Amino acid sequence: MSNKGRAVAWTVAVVSALATAGLVLLLVRADLNAASQAAGVAGTVASLAGLVVSVIALYRGGGSGGAVRVGSGGTLLVGSSTGSAIGKGASVSGPAGTAPAPGTPVAPPSGDVDVAPGGTAAFGHVTDSAIGEDSKRS
Repeated sequence: MSNKGRAVAWTVAVVSALATAGLVLLLVRADLNAASQAAGVAGTVASLAGLVVSVIALYRGGGSGGAVRVGSGGTLLVGSSTGSAIGKGASVSGPAGTAPAPGTPVAPPSGDVDVAPGGTAAFGHVTDSAIGEDSKRS
């Protein structure tokens, strides 16, 4: 979660706690009728806020798994990566690795994948490879 997301989550939690405490205090200090009316208004406001958040989430779209971001120089591998060395100047030596059995399924990330220039993303069977700038297989 981003810093902005954490700030929003904490703000919602604090406001909710204060609203709950206020309703309990109103119930104790005033009468049940006043507390009931205040709770009705608070429930209406909360449901409208939930509707707004839902519409925004639907409008933004995206995969259910969230976005995966690979920065410049970053690497993302999903699935088998037998014998791979990752990074600048990486090298793989020794006997070649064995490839997975044919037909072995590999599920890509469930959300959007954003790869920055200079980044690498592989979703299949990355077998016996050196990944990165000036990398080699010897």
